[in-house]
Amino acid sequence: NFILGTVFDKMGNVDKAFEQFTLATQTDPRDYQAQALLARVQRRKYYLDTYGYLPPAEAAVAAEAAVEEVPTERTIDTTRIKINILQPRLEIKTRSDSSRTLRIKQ
Repeated sequence: NFILGTVFDKMGNVDKAFEQFTLATQTDPRDYQAQALLARVQRRKYYLDTYGYLPPAEAAVAAEAAVEEVPTERTIDTTRIKINILQPRLEIKTRSDSSRTLRIKQ
């Protein structure tokens, strides 16, 4: 429940995060991390219900997290890369009798 609550919180689904953190604190009342995140989600839910937006500090963090990083072009130094092609085995030795071998025809 704690992990699900964290996932829903990161996705921005405050209602489901609230439910999961509530279940996590009910199953283990000594889980202080779940209690702290439940208080955080309660505060976010209060702001969203009352004002319709997140607190300014949390809104700034959410906006920074929503910005996608643009991948930069990187070149790979291919002179140091060696590619070995895997070849299939032509014989399989069984463990039951060392004198027996199976041959696979291609």
